[in-house]
Amino acid sequence: MSQQSNLNDIWRSVGREISFYTKETFQDIPDVPGVYAWFYPLRITTDIFDEFLNEINTVLNYDPETKGEPKRVYSADLNWQQIVQSISIKTKSYNIDKYRKTWDKIMQDDNSSTTKDNFKRIIMRASIFLSPLYVGKAKKLKTRCFQHINGKGQNNDFNNRFETYALEKNLTSKKIKDLIFVTLLTENNPNETEEAEKLVEAILKNLAKPKYSIL
Repeated sequence: MSQQSNLNDIWRSVGREISFYTKETFQDIPDVPGVYAWFYPLRITTDIFDEFLNEINTVLNYDPETKGEPKRVYSADLNWQQIVQSISIKTKSYNIDKYRKTWDKIMQDDNSSTTKDNFKRIIMRASIFLSPLYVGKAKKLKTRCFQHINGKGQNNDFNNRFETYALEKNLTSKKIKDLIFVTLLTENNPNETEEAEKLVEAILKNLAKPKYSIL
């Protein structure tokens, strides 16, 4: 069997190394080494299509440098004058207007509660397809989770950044405890070192580009 086939085999048992936790199960997080990520839950709390999309876009349209929407001001001297330009980034929703009627039918039909509930569950599961809000590593995952929730721990400003922004924008999930905590265990490899874990964390940050992490 080729090395590539062996690598593909990890998907048969990936559930033993990757786990998902919410406030109902944070106590079950093992206090072992690993890397982790926080995700915003795709929890449908409105029947209005645009309200749902706008909230998620607002969550992801964040810049830790401005602690709000991404904005930059650039200036250049031109003889006796100065040119000043302000740039901001807005997240644009993908054009899915043609599906609006389907959304309305699911949300408004009182006789389709089963369909509505199932749809909400599917969308909630799809939360892991979003960009993570924050990526980190920890020697004790459970301890680190509660440090984030309580706003404690060294260099832990994620709590303040997210909760301040969530309150300002009146997001549905306003607290760290309302988010999804995803863990990837690293202790199963006896040769794993902290430097290797830092490398994994750096790679994930570089590729996933978590909105609330600081470079």
